[in-house]
Amino acid sequence: MKPIRLLTFLLLLPLAFAAHAGEAVDPHHLKLVGDSWPPYVDAGLPGKGAATEVVTTALKRAGYSSEVEIRDWAHVKKGAELGIYDGLIAAWKTPAREQRFLFSEPYLVSHIHLVKRRDADFDFKDVEKIPGLVVGVVRDYRYSPRTYHNDNLILVEASHVLQNLDRLQKGEIDLTLADARVLKYLISKHFPHQARNFVISPQEWSQRPVHFAVSKMNPRHVEIIGAFNRALEGMRKDGTLREIYRRHLEGE
Repeated sequence: MKPIRLLTFLLLLPLAFAAHAGEAVDPHHLKLVGDSWPPYVDAGLPGKGAATEVVTTALKRAGYSSEVEIRDWAHVKKGAELGIYDGLIAAWKTPAREQRFLFSEPYLVSHIHLVKRRDADFDFKDVEKIPGLVVGVVRDYRYSPRTYHNDNLILVEASHVLQNLDRLQKGEIDLTLADARVLKYLISKHFPHQARNFVISPQEWSQRPVHFAVSKMNPRHVEIIGAFNRALEGMRKDGTLREIYRRHLEGE
């Protein structure tokens, strides 16, 4: 390399690093994360699922670009708490989580239902009265107080709804619970030949609003959530939200 070119390279090198550093902390580019929760969040779905498309569309309208990673829930939550990720695509609000995240207005309601094997010798209406029923839950999902404040139920943790469905069909647990659309999607996709062996409760166990959440480690978390909420309201008014749900959730 000629001396003048070398000098130019050395002079520009710090600027190049500064530019890359600026890209890494671009306040209008957000790194989002979610756990596989089809049909709402999943790497294999169009737009990575209904919830992902809602969140990324609202952020784009609000002036933010984004990238999305799909990981297991334990990694999702811890990574966002530590500030590795800027936001959670889909999360249920709890007082403990509000210490670390700022939550948007809800953009979806999750209807939680129980599911049992067809040959189970108990009725859904008696679940809370029968001592010793083993219920599969996903670790740190925080379904509702009703789930955790019943001494008759024995809760066994798993890392994913799919793992609980597999345990259920093998007879290792008596029940599990999840969003009704998630249950139907996973049973249809992963247990097509055993689908009739599962029975989903006709009455919901609980409801949980679904939110976009931004880590309070991001210094602009208030600004981001405010802009997101305004964009989300616009999507409600102009029919965009309804159209996203029609494409992703119709028939579920």
